[in-house]
Amino acid sequence: MATVEVHEKLREEIDDGDSKTRKLFEKQKKFMELNPYYPSLGRRKLENVYDRYGNNLWEIRLDLHRRIVFIEKNEYTFIWLKICRHDEIKRKNVIAIDEY
Repeated sequence: MATVEVHEKLREEIDDGDSKTRKLFEKQKKFMELNPYYPSLGRRKLENVYDRYGNNLWEIRLDLHRRIVFIEKNEYTFIWLKICRHDEIKRKNVIAIDEY
């Protein structure tokens, strides 16, 4: 079983957001904790996109247009950092996140 840590700012964004987003977020979190390679997560490593420390970033689907961006602390511990629109991820080479 995996551990998913949610960055403080992302947690605030989810808690303040709409109920549909909150429900999708919690569903994806549960799937990732049960099996980080669950097929419907659509997990993939982002190419040429890094955090400000140079770490590789990964994404999973939240819905058709939005992705949850995260890093791997180790094989079964993940830090979810931010929700981005799919096209935003493709345009940027660095996604700025406060310290985590």
